[in-house]
Amino acid sequence: MTSIRDQVAELTRKLEDVMTPVSLRYNALSPVERLTLAGLSGVIVVVLTIVLIWTPLYEWKENKLRSLLSYGGLVSWIQSEAPKVRQQGGNARLPAGQSLQAVLVKDAQRAKVTLQRYEPKGENELRVWINEVDFEVLIGWLDNLQRRYGVSVTDVAIEHKPTSPGVVKATIVFSG
Repeated sequence: MTSIRDQVAELTRKLEDVMTPVSLRYNALSPVERLTLAGLSGVIVVVLTIVLIWTPLYEWKENKLRSLLSYGGLVSWIQSEAPKVRQQGGNARLPAGQSLQAVLVKDAQRAKVTLQRYEPKGENELRVWINEVDFEVLIGWLDNLQRRYGVSVTDVAIEHKPTSPGVVKATIVFSG
């Protein structure tokens, strides 16, 4: 087995074998040809930078912007529907003797929403993490919590899962 030092020495020899004819050819060029070659090399570096680095980054940014704008319509709709939901929520309250956490856990099981984690946040608030849920199931569950128990959402962050259409990841703060 050869050592790393031997391998580096072997690669250096091979590189010199390749570069010697290239170096001789370059030295044989006239100054104008050398300048032309240097300019052409610069153009190639710029083109490769644009094609391999800038273009993919620009396309990634545009895709993220389109994705963000598509959620803008959803946010507008949710904001326009909020007053109606508040009016319909009316007199619903948590069942006597049950905590917000108990109601959320029980109703999540009924709706087949898997709560990843939950923790109290202030008085009468609970932060809940949901890793994967169908968006329509989540909205239905939130609507049911509002109508049946008067539980409201005070903060929500929803991210779509690009690998699964219609499936989202959510962090929600409830109060009730």
